[in-house]
Amino acid sequence: MSSLDTSYDYMHDLLKFTNESGEKPLVLVFTATWLSQSSIVKIVVQKILNSTSKINLMNLDADTHKEIFLRYNVTTLPTVLLIKNKQIVHKIEGTFSKKMVLDILV
Repeated sequence: MSSLDTSYDYMHDLLKFTNESGEKPLVLVFTATWLSQSSIVKIVVQKILNSTSKINLMNLDADTHKEIFLRYNVTTLPTVLLIKNKQIVHKIEGTFSKKMVLDILV
């Protein structure tokens, strides 16, 4: 889903996936189109999605989803949050790899 697609209801999916986080962890990836690492982040996110179906993953753009950034107090880009049972259980700030994200899922 394009970060510029205003018809897509990210907040609805965020609430839905957060409520399901006891069964299927939610990984939130916070980034921005202007971020120098944005192309790398996209590649890593795609690799994560290709390697596991045991998570819900949302890629959120800083300029498009400001209310979600504020809700989770994200101040560094990129940031990855792992949510289980409606609670943030792990946070990675700065550049991350597929392995780093998969390791926190264990």
